[in-house]
Amino acid sequence: MVNWHGFDPTFSTLPILFDVEAVAQLFSPHRLAATTDQERIAALVLQRCVRREIDYRPPTRCLATYTLTLADGAGQTSTTTGVVAITAQGTHCYLYTEDQQLPWLPHALKPVTMQARLQELLPPPQRIEHCTVTPIRYKPADRCTLRYDLTTTAGETSLFGKLWATADHQIMDNLTTLSTMLASTSAPLRIPQPLAYWPEWHMLLQRAVPAGTELHRAGFDPKQASSVREAWFYAAGMATATLHNLPSIGSQRTCLADDVKLLDEYLAAMQQAMPTLVPAYLDAVTALGVAASQAELPFVPSHGALRTDQFLFDPQGHFYLIDLDSFCESSPARDLGNFLAYLHWKARRQPQDAAFIQRAGTTFLEGYASTRPLPPAAWLNRYQATSLLKIAGRRFRALAHTEWPLLPHLLQEVHDLLSPNAIAVWQIES
Repeated sequence: MVNWHGFDPTFSTLPILFDVEAVAQLFSPHRLAATTDQERIAALVLQRCVRREIDYRPPTRCLATYTLTLADGAGQTSTTTGVVAITAQGTHCYLYTEDQQLPWLPHALKPVTMQARLQELLPPPQRIEHCTVTPIRYKPADRCTLRYDLTTTAGETSLFGKLWATADHQIMDNLTTLSTMLASTSAPLRIPQPLAYWPEWHMLLQRAVPAGTELHRAGFDPKQASSVREAWFYAAGMATATLHNLPSIGSQRTCLADDVKLLDEYLAAMQQAMPTLVPAYLDAVTALGVAASQAELPFVPSHGALRTDQFLFDPQGHFYLIDLDSFCESSPARDLGNFLAYLHWKARRQPQDAAFIQRAGTTFLEGYASTRPLPPAAWLNRYQATSLLKIAGRRFRALAHTEWPLLPHLLQEVHDLLSPNAIAVWQIES
């Protein structure tokens, strides 16, 4: 176990993040309703406090989120999200509705406000009769995803809204263009329909995928036959190739050199947590920097953060790509390398499932190759190595100490991928 006392002298209160009872005491002043009913004022009792995520960025700050379960005098419960922020100046806490970098979030959480605004997106004479707001994912000072379940005169429907601290005025144009191009093809790839972008709230609204099943959940469910699951991975590979076959839409371009520059941001947390790993990490970054000086493959439309949890599929066999806020144009090896890196990390954490995960990766590449030629193995290895370094760095940034023992092995595998004599880790039948 890690001794958090003295772990980082700059953040002397860091141990409190792992003491949920102490965190609960920090939130005791927040005794106002803070979730679905912003107008209700009532004394609340904090029943439960569960830590969710930590974002440790020495020497600047550390942010941790907690799900807080509140109960009122009538026994009704609700949940909200609390944030504990630690800086060199001290420790303070706030509710996610008080996030100063997302000042529009409280408005987006109000059902009455959103019912009126979302009504503008529906064709007349359709009307919204009821609106329920459910927070899905929140990252302090960065973004929040919300689900809107609507009862309308035409039936039930659901939308997703994602708002950011920083505006992205191009995302609506990108997604609209992608959606139009994909709708005109016979390929089964789709994206959730973009409905609107509200620049004053930095908020994108998309229609939910009806009866969508997550590849990340179903693809690794042992209750499903292996052959069925492998078919899903094959289809996901085909869907990825379909995206890469689309013409350029003139979006931001990202190359290996851009990714290599970002790897430095994980060094401070690694130095604090496991300094013995830093030399191997830096050697890998240097090797990737040399590789980045070579001419890249022709750029293609790219998801930008491709993983199994970015795929949904519906009963009709359509595959949907979600979370396209990292969309860019880059080497086709970037999406594939990232997808394979996360499979590799899953196999490392779940060795009992490693055999199927290996087949899933191979099948994914076979599906891709059925529609578009695979990139050269050297480029796949480079981008997979880059993503593995990001995964390692994020484990330190998340203070996910139970996974730290796996990281020296991961770094060795990165060096193996970057060896001049390296072969493809994931191979398909020729």
